[in-house]
Amino acid sequence: MSRAFVFMITALLAVACGYAPSVPSSAPSPTASTRPTDTGSIQPTPAAPQAQLTEYLSTVARDPATTATDGQLATAVASDEHFALNLYQQLANGDGNVFMSPYSISTCLSMVLAGARGDTAIQLANALGVDDPDTWDAGRNRLDQSIGTGFSLPPQPDPSATVQPLVLQTANTMFGQTGYPFQQPFLDTLARDYGSGLQGVDFATQWEAARLAINDWVAVKTNQRILDLLPPGSVDDMTRSVLVNAIYFKANWVRQFSPEATRPAPFHLLDGSTIEAPTMNQNGMKFEFAQGTGWTAAVLPYYGASMLVIVPDEGKFGEIERQLDAEFISEVDSSMSERQLTLSLPKFSTEQSADLVDALNALGVHDLFDQGKADLTGIETVEPLYISHVEHKANISVDEHGTEAAAATAAVAEASSGAQSATLNVDRPFLYLIRDSATNEILFMGRMVDPN
Repeated sequence: MSRAFVFMITALLAVACGYAPSVPSSAPSPTASTRPTDTGSIQPTPAAPQAQLTEYLSTVARDPATTATDGQLATAVASDEHFALNLYQQLANGDGNVFMSPYSISTCLSMVLAGARGDTAIQLANALGVDDPDTWDAGRNRLDQSIGTGFSLPPQPDPSATVQPLVLQTANTMFGQTGYPFQQPFLDTLARDYGSGLQGVDFATQWEAARLAINDWVAVKTNQRILDLLPPGSVDDMTRSVLVNAIYFKANWVRQFSPEATRPAPFHLLDGSTIEAPTMNQNGMKFEFAQGTGWTAAVLPYYGASMLVIVPDEGKFGEIERQLDAEFISEVDSSMSERQLTLSLPKFSTEQSADLVDALNALGVHDLFDQGKADLTGIETVEPLYISHVEHKANISVDEHGTEAAAATAAVAEASSGAQSATLNVDRPFLYLIRDSATNEILFMGRMVDPN
């Protein structure tokens, strides 16, 4: 009998608290939440209402960030950049807006990688840019604990501006079938390098309750931005596990826009038509600014992060978008110099959903989705598992004060100064990356072709 194994990866902009547990390979029925005592035994506490959850905390503690070297952190960031830009190219084939959280996707797939073996592991590692599987998880652990630590509060350019310290938190957890023989080394890796434990659920007989419990967890972690991530029918009696990563991001601009200066302005679409979009305006503030062949760019700083905005010249959007790789981003970054900028930027909100299987296939990940070839025996060895689909959902809101964003991904597996002046008028489609200041990790990225 084939069994379903569900992985869910969530990257969210909401309240996120992390777990630091792991799990025993055999678990009792889901009638109580459990926590280890000083002796390591498990003592029950009242079950979560309606959720039918049993939380198992491991004696394996999460490693401190200092376990990994600076080089391993740099490798993780560089690999994630290549993966993000490669994946973006696969998702940018249509003509609409694009938005995703490559950090979330990479984190979740890295957890999957911890349980993959053989060609399945090789293909996934190649797509993620893993050069040393033995140190990859430690590097990701340091990355996860380093993002958001670059926050500083410089003097406010505008004393009336709203300033909220950067909120950037991540959390990982695993929902798994109670009593299922998950491999202990896999669970220990999740605990040690991802701070993830196991919340036992009964997919076999209470799959709908399990689905609702997972959706509730996601909703809480996203401050209700991502609702009903797993639709009816996505979890059934063959589901065996759901892996979840959450990231909460909310940041104010360092140089905020005055709401009184926001007004409708023309925005020129790719098809040559023009719409009116609510557009934020400011001038005389200093920003990092650059121009190159066919593009203009600026870095708009938050407290602890930044948005890189790249505006292709008129008629050059497709050409510049196709050049979007690590080398191009490096060229843009190295061309920056401080300017007093007259800036116009549309307010926008967008939400995107995408099935990532085809995109990952194009990046060489094949066996993971093949019932006859997938090798996830690092997770369990009782029955063959494979990933049947991967869903990613993300949203973002940008206004005069700053940015809020959220994302979620689900992968379902089944068995078998003195500055010169410049102007940046963002009145046409543009590309943007939100990067963490401490690590330069790409947290979110996309294109905005229609702000309405």
